[in-house]
Amino acid sequence: MGSFGKIVVGCDIRALAYAYKLNLPLIYTRPLEPFFLDRFSSTGGGKEILKSPDGGIPVGRLKAKEWQKYYFLLSLSGMVIYGDSVQSIFIEKNTLSVGRKNLRRKTLEFENLIIFDDYGVNGLPDMIDQVDRKNIIYDWVNVHNGHTHDYDIIQTNSDFVNSINFYTSNRGGNPNVRDIILVSYLTDDETKDFSYSGTMAKFKTLDVLKSHGIKGRRNGRNVKNPHKYKYYAIKLDPAHRRVVSRKKNIYKDTGNIQFNNDSIEEINRLVENHAGFLKKVAKIV
Repeated sequence: MGSFGKIVVGCDIRALAYAYKLNLPLIYTRPLEPFFLDRFSSTGGGKEILKSPDGGIPVGRLKAKEWQKYYFLLSLSGMVIYGDSVQSIFIEKNTLSVGRKNLRRKTLEFENLIIFDDYGVNGLPDMIDQVDRKNIIYDWVNVHNGHTHDYDIIQTNSDFVNSINFYTSNRGGNPNVRDIILVSYLTDDETKDFSYSGTMAKFKTLDVLKSHGIKGRRNGRNVKNPHKYKYYAIKLDPAHRRVVSRKKNIYKDTGNIQFNNDSIEEINRLVENHAGFLKKVAKIV
């Protein structure tokens, strides 16, 4: 039986940053790596400028890279308990019973738990509330006959197709192919409604692209005016959709279990307290 003082439970960027900064072991039932386009605000360091029809948009560094860094360093330091093998955690007093994939159940003793993610965690105190925010919807869309442009992002004032993000997809092995990821914010009912489907998102996206002068590829000269070109219509092909629920269960802290709801920005302000091997590897990465 292993014995620990504090243990962090969860594997989103907040949990990893907290464990990394405070030199704490971590255990989790699911990895929650940020979406690969998600970024910190421009005040968080690593400033870049995204090109849009409205001018340059300052943004910070990619969250997924930060998540990967924290996970790598904690794993290298032996601080991710049982790695990615954990399927379930049962809490009883000051003991964790850990169910693992195709492996024997393990038991851990702890003094305090700091919980960031309750997925797969049993034996928690009664839930006192639930925060029900709109789902994040990611729609991958393949672009055919698209003409070259410099935009990285187009933002709208609507939750449905809130932003159109252009990225290099390497589809078909072509490093020059730029496809689209649409980001929307929808309720559970809207997510099931055809009016907010990937098909309807495609049609709205075509309207937005057209309004910003984005055309298909050239199709020869205009017969009536040889100084002007004709263009094919842009063709968009919805590829797949990912729905990310943002519901969050709220619990009351108990004597030895605390639930951390701090934002990543708040956690990033914590003073680093590295020790042991983590202190050594943190200096070289």
